Amino acid sequence: MSRLVLILLVLAVALFAAFGVAHLLGGRGQTAFVLGDPTTDAVLGGFYLLSWLAAVVVAPILALSAGWLALLERLEGRRQSRRGQVRPALLVGLVAIGLVIAALAEGGEEETWTTLQPGLELAVLDSPVPSKLGDSRVRVLRVDPARFELVLAAASALDGRTRTAREWAADQGLVAAINASMYREDHRTSVALMRTREHVNNGRLSKDRTVLAFDRLDASAPPVAIIDRDCDDLDRARERYGTLIQSIRMVSCDGRNVWSQQDRRWSHAAIGIDGSGRPLLIHARSPWSTHDFIEILRGLPLDLARLQYAEGGPEAQLWIGAGRDLELYGSFETGFYEDDSNAVAWPVPNVVGVRPLEAGSAR
Repeated sequence: MSRLVLILLVLAVALFAAFGVAHLLGGRGQTAFVLGDPTTDAVLGGFYLLSWLAAVVVAPILALSAGWLALLERLEGRRQSRRGQVRPALLVGLVAIGLVIAALAEGGEEETWTTLQPGLELAVLDSPVPSKLGDSRVRVLRVDPARFELVLAAASALDGRTRTAREWAADQGLVAAINASMYREDHRTSVALMRTREHVNNGRLSKDRTVLAFDRLDASAPPVAIIDRDCDDLDRARERYGTLIQSIRMVSCDGRNVWSQQDRRWSHAAIGIDGSGRPLLIHARSPWSTHDFIEILRGLPLDLARLQYAEGGPEAQLWIGAGRDLELYGSFETGFYEDDSNAVAWPVPNVVGVRPLEAGSAR
């Protein structure tokens, strides 16, 4: 192996190793310093970004160059004693290239999510199935339950006044908010079970098969869960969680799309859980049938484990105030609002909000 080939290989592996170290140190979560977030470590975040760039751009060039040089050495017919060293060089080069490809794959995952602040990430994803209206994009807020808690804000527990998700957030100190569930004609009461430790909005358990659960009473329980009544013990969940919100199941506990196909289409708001137990607040203004929308979500890089319906049509909304001010609201709904002209968020009686955990809290 020539000295130049060796140097190129060592540099390529070193660049990839630097990116691995930055990732293990949690540099990804510190990249929000570019957005002006004062709570992040700019040095670690900057190291992560630079090492990522080196791993996905510079390291592949070095590794490929080493491989080509080693191959040229062999083709030039060097001495037999040196040929025996070329094959190891090629092998090392291929290993280095494989490591760089793994870095590229990791980089693809990183690029899917934008860190708004540590513990909150936003993905804006193009649907593989275009809608007939709008931008055909799905927007997802991923929440780290080790840094943030979910809370229910309900008009029936306060002054009875409906609010937009943005207004709910301003009133309750939330960094994000999404529809909690559909509601009755009184514009107060959820269509199914909805309760917190202190307040019952609707105490009736309907036939719907999933229940969003948070505000845990049992420290051994996951911070957030979607209870599937066909797989999980709801009575046990009542003992383990202070807040329960029942709604329509979209993805079952075994990963199936359980919504029948239909001709009706609308904008969507939904709440999911990924394979790591992180809540996903999901919004799409572009209308699809709910069956198709579920299939779209299952095909996106969300690691979606469970999913519950929140709202549809112009009422469907998601507001995000971390790192930016993003207000998303729906429009189209078959038989009710059949165009894409809605330009305002509609007041709703109940939202699920995201709030920073207090120091030392384990809720």
